[in-house]
Amino acid sequence: MLFGKYCLLERVSVGGMAEIFRAKPFNAPESQKHLALKRILPHLAEDDEFVQMFIDEATLTVQLVHPNIVRTYELGRFHNAPYILMEFISGKELLELQRVLRRQKDIMGVAMACYIAREIALGMDYVHAMTDENGDPLNIIHRDISPQNVLVTYGGNVKIIDFGIAKGTFQETRTQVGVLKGKFGYMSPDQVRGQDLDHRSDIFSIGTLLWELLTNRRLFRGENDFETLQMLRDPDVPAPSEYNDAIPPQVDQIVAKILAPDREQRYQTGGEVAAAIGEFLEGQGGFRAADMSAWMAHVFAEDVAKEREKRQQFQHINTPDDVRRLQQAEADADPEASGDTLWDSEIAPQANEDAAQFATEHTIVAAGGFDSYQFAAETEEDVLLIGMDDIIEVVDVAEAAPYDGGGFGSDTVEDMQSPLANRGARALSPAHPLDGQDFGVNDTPREIPNPSQAPAPSSGRLKLIAGATLAVACVLAVVTVIVWQGRDAQDAEAPVVDAAAAAAASNAPLAATLVLSVSPPTGLQIKVDGVDQGSAAPITLLDLAPGEHTVEVSHPSYLPYTQTLELGSGAFKSLYVEMKPRI
Repeated sequence: MLFGKYCLLERVSVGGMAEIFRAKPFNAPESQKHLALKRILPHLAEDDEFVQMFIDEATLTVQLVHPNIVRTYELGRFHNAPYILMEFISGKELLELQRVLRRQKDIMGVAMACYIAREIALGMDYVHAMTDENGDPLNIIHRDISPQNVLVTYGGNVKIIDFGIAKGTFQETRTQVGVLKGKFGYMSPDQVRGQDLDHRSDIFSIGTLLWELLTNRRLFRGENDFETLQMLRDPDVPAPSEYNDAIPPQVDQIVAKILAPDREQRYQTGGEVAAAIGEFLEGQGGFRAADMSAWMAHVFAEDVAKEREKRQQFQHINTPDDVRRLQQAEADADPEASGDTLWDSEIAPQANEDAAQFATEHTIVAAGGFDSYQFAAETEEDVLLIGMDDIIEVVDVAEAAPYDGGGFGSDTVEDMQSPLANRGARALSPAHPLDGQDFGVNDTPREIPNPSQAPAPSSGRLKLIAGATLAVACVLAVVTVIVWQGRDAQDAEAPVVDAAAAAAASNAPLAATLVLSVSPPTGLQIKVDGVDQGSAAPITLLDLAPGEHTVEVSHPSYLPYTQTLELGSGAFKSLYVEMKPRI
C-alpha cells in the first residue's frame, strides 16, 4: 500500500490511538532495510487532543538517541495523516518472555533478569538527564515502564518504547488533576499518593519489573484496581529470594533499595541503579548481549523462520510499480478479491489527480536526521547468525520441576499471583529447579566453543555462534516494532565470516562500559581520554576498548580530578567522584 514516499508493507499492530506498519522508503539503496511507520488512526486525525498527544510523543522521541531507547527519525504529515517514522526492531516484548517462562513453569535466571533491568536503567538515566538547547532540564518521566513497553531484541539488546504518556516540560498537553496515567501495577507510591512526580517514580517502576523478572510473579496486583492502588500506597515488599532461593543477598539489597517506599531512600538516578547491578554482574563473571541473544534465538526460532520468509518477499518491493505489479498478480490469481488497494482508502488521490504529485505532499514537522542513503550505510539490522546445534549444547533446556502455581495459570501477566494480595498467607516457593543448564539461569557467562568448533562473539561486531549448521537469521518478530539497533546493533554486521576471520573474532576483546557519577553533578567539564563528554553527570560511556582510560573532571569551585582506570574485556565499571572544594 502506498503512503506518499513510503510503502506500507504490512500492519503489525494497532492500538486505541495509532497503528504501526512495517514500511520502507521507495528507491532506497538497501532493499532489506525496514522502518516502522506509526500513524494516528484515521477517525482520530481530526481530534485536536489526540493529535497533540501524538505530536508530544514524537517531539520528545525525535530528540532521543541512546542504545536503550526508541529511535525516531521523523514526525511528519502526509495530507491529513500525522505519522512518526522510526526504526524497526527484531525482537519481542518483555511480556512475551514472561509468558514463555510461565508456560515452561520456570523462572528467569538472576543474571538475565539483572541484565535486562540494568539496560532499562541505563536508558532511563539518559532520558532523565535530558536538557533543552539552553541546558535546562526537560524533566522527562516515562510513567509507563512495564513489560509491554520494553523490547528485547534477538541480538540481546534491551529497548524502552512508548513515550506516549511521558511527562515533561516539552508537552503541550497536560494531565488533569486527579487523573492517574499508566498501568496501575507498575506505578510508584509517589503517583498513587498524588505527589509531584520526578524521575524517581520511574526508578520504582524499574524495581517492580526486576522483582517480577526474578520471581515470575506479579508484585502489585489486587482483586481490583482499588486494592492494587492500596498496595502501592504503602508497599510492604517481600525479598524476591523468598520466592527464588537462587537470588543472593546482594540482589535482594539492590531490589529493596529500588523499591523503597520513600523516594529519598531509593537510588536517586538510573545510573546508580545500573552501577549497582553492574557491580553484581561483574562479580558473577558478567552477562552480555550474546548470552541474551542465545536464549532469544532458541526460544523464538519459529518466529524467526517466518520472518525470514517475509523478508525475502518484501525485498523485491522497491518502487510504486513493484506494488502495482504485486497487486495485479494477486488480482489475476484471485479475481474475486477486492478492488484496487494501491492507496489507503482514507488517503488516496482523486481520479483526475496527478498521483506522482500527490505522493510528494509530505510535510516534515520534526526531523531526527533520517536520510535513506545514510541509513543504509550506517545502520544494521539486529540480526544474529546462530548454529542451533551449538546453542542447544551450550545452554540445554532442563525440565522444570513442579512449581507451586504462583502465577503460571494463565498466559496473561495480569493473572500472575501477587504476594501482597494475601501477605499473611505467603508461602515460600521452591527454588527454580535449575542446575545451570536452563536458558537464562546460569549466572556465569556461557562458554562459547573454541574456533575449531565455532567463532566466539567479537567486540562491537557480529555476535556469532557458528556450528555445523548455520540455521537462523534472527530478524523481526511481527508483534514488535520500533527502534534502534543500539549499542550491540553493531554486533550484527557481517552475515558470513571466513575461517581466518572467525579465528580472529574468537580472540577479540569485549567492549567495556563506564558509568561516571560526580558530586556536584552540574557545572562540570568532563573528559575521558581527552575527549569532551559534557558538563553534567552521571554519564554512561559504552563500547570502550579494554585497557587504560583517563578520566578528568573539573569545576570552577572545586579542585580538578584525574584518574586512570584499567578496564578489562567486557568490564562494567562504576566510578563515583566526590570533588573537593578549593580552599
